[in-house]
Amino acid sequence: LINDVLTLSKLDESAFENDGATAINLYAVAQRVAGRLSSFADDQGVRVRVEGASACIAGSETLAEEMLYNLIENGIRYNHEGGLVTMKVGSECVEGGLANAAYQTVVRVSDTGPGIPAELHDKVFERFYRVDKSRSKARGGTGLGLAIVKHAAVYHGASIDLASELGMGTCITVTFPVQELPEL
Repeated sequence: LINDVLTLSKLDESAFENDGATAINLYAVAQRVAGRLSSFADDQGVRVRVEGASACIAGSETLAEEMLYNLIENGIRYNHEGGLVTMKVGSECVEGGLANAAYQTVVRVSDTGPGIPAELHDKVFERFYRVDKSRSKARGGTGLGLAIVKHAAVYHGASIDLASELGMGTCITVTFPVQELPEL
């Protein structure tokens, strides 16, 4: 809870503005985060899979890691035993032909959890909001994970799309703008 509150506080104060934009390979970050969460996933009986290929953005590696960590952790935490969380990282062509194509980086995290009712899709990104308050103690968590994701996405100029249906799981897509990247 304290770490999540501190992260949000730093985001509110724009504490990451002085980090300087560096090139970040989100696929490598996703693999690292999945490794960090592997014992938690094992304890919950949930499999985590990272798919895709190298895809880079410019920004704060600390915030990018926080974003991916919270997306995967939520997928694990609000899943069921035997469930699956898949993070797919890649680049999608958005304009231009073969010679001058422009690509945007896209991260999709999908899970096989219970899903989120349509009327609550916007609320899940609010601080301390939980869809099922009755299971809060059993599941743990702070209700800050998706608020951190939203702030980190805004910091990077990315958009977030949530697709979910009750009983069908959830897919959160973070789309980063086309960018010129600093050297790796």
